[in-house]
Amino acid sequence: MLPSQLYQQHLARPGFRADALQAQAMQQLDALQQRLLNPPKWFARSSKIRGLYLWGSVGIGKSFLVDVFFASLANVAATRQHYQHFMAMVHKDMNAVTGHANPLRLVGKKLAAQYRVICLDELYITDMGDAMIVYHLFESLFDEGVTLLITSNFAPERLYRDDLQPAIFEPAIKLIRANTEELHLASSEDYRKLQVGEHQTWFVPGERDFALLFSELNQQLHQANEFSSEAFEVQQHRLQPQRYAQNIAWFSFAELCEKPRSARDYLQLAQRFKVFLLSDVPQFGNREVEEQLTQGVEEGSMGGQRYAYSNSENAQRRFMSLIDELYDQGIKLYVQGAVPLLDLYTGGRLAFEFQRTISRLTEMQSAAYRDRALRA
Repeated sequence: MLPSQLYQQHLARPGFRADALQAQAMQQLDALQQRLLNPPKWFARSSKIRGLYLWGSVGIGKSFLVDVFFASLANVAATRQHYQHFMAMVHKDMNAVTGHANPLRLVGKKLAAQYRVICLDELYITDMGDAMIVYHLFESLFDEGVTLLITSNFAPERLYRDDLQPAIFEPAIKLIRANTEELHLASSEDYRKLQVGEHQTWFVPGERDFALLFSELNQQLHQANEFSSEAFEVQQHRLQPQRYAQNIAWFSFAELCEKPRSARDYLQLAQRFKVFLLSDVPQFGNREVEEQLTQGVEEGSMGGQRYAYSNSENAQRRFMSLIDELYDQGIKLYVQGAVPLLDLYTGGRLAFEFQRTISRLTEMQSAAYRDRALRA
């Protein structure tokens, strides 16, 4: 079945509506599927079928388009991966071939032996190490005849911005453009924010007692009151939860985001726990916080901040990575933030990237996401 036919089936379901840009993308996805399913007779396994690079703003349905396309590849050796999961797998495979002169060539050959098509969702590169891995791995995959369907919030030239070495990713940009067709979904609509927020999961201080909330959820999920506060290890990192019991865990922001953590840590946590509580999330930005007088009669003479604030870019990036992982895994998340959700980011270098985080946190309060989490 063509991707466009599957798309029409979704449109017939409640809560879906037609979108001109998505329909445009379906035309190109149909064409790509047909090139994959009906190659010319002379077509060799190592020959290249040019893929597709879909990019656009947050919440416009890029991941949904990937799901529809992947579902249409019933007879094709294909995989659909979130970028973070894909990179975790690549790092694991690289560690297995340490000592080889070109480990990424071997990793690429291994993937090519398994898959003819790789659907890679939410591509975004945050450091030089991953930039080099992506370049050399994509080079190997394309050489082996693997077709990539890529989605991103960024145009290829904005995938990785290095102020010190701005040209370092140019070879990778040229490689992506040579092996994929670029389609910009230039919509300003955020479909995540159109979903009715019927299930509040973001709270400001004083609005919800998280110790009581943990107890209520523990009783609902496990019919039990027992819990542990003992530290445990994830990816050889020691984590100190506030509380946890079976598949529910409560962590502080400082524990998960202000200490050295990686996307692989968050992936393993999301695989272990299905309900998360995250407390003491500060407001973010890149400005200095001025000392302000604390409100109150007895404390009025004491200097302090009115609310928690963080201008640590590392902590902000970890927070975004954590939310990406929990969202991708369909985890039920409750957050105690210093300020209302829409006031979470005050501005700075990560303003564009934070749009996706706000969008996802908004959707995670919707009835549709709640049902997705229950199914997970």
